[in-house]
Amino acid sequence: MPLSLNNISNNAVRATFHYGGEALEVEYRPNKITRKQIARMDAAAKSDDLFMQLDALTLILTGPEDEPGTGLLKWWDMLELDGVTPIPITFDRFTDLPPGFQYWLFSSIAEDVNRHPEALATQMAVTPLPPGNGKLSH
Repeated sequence: MPLSLNNISNNAVRATFHYGGEALEVEYRPNKITRKQIARMDAAAKSDDLFMQLDALTLILTGPEDEPGTGLLKWWDMLELDGVTPIPITFDRFTDLPPGFQYWLFSSIAEDVNRHPEALATQMAVTPLPPGNGKLSH
């Protein structure tokens, strides 16, 4: 079966992060961060518009408003104030979360990817290339 962009972008990794002494378990898709999204965050940072910066970050974490669940964050065990209901991973709901928490979450995921670069590879068996294959020839 050939490799598809869907397989690459939906490869998910589980991790546990600690915030204020509490554990947060997440499942994230490291390949959801694209060059276009990095450019959007860079433009937002250069604009000095705080809301534009926050929207760019929220968009990466959750996906667009009309496509919930398509962002970097696939699943988490974060609960609402009632301690029972999971907080949905939607753009609208994330606008109610503290910006500092969102920055912490994004930074934690980025650090996890840096510690485990294999997270960027699809979780598929890869057949090694024979010697000479994969090299550019003149």
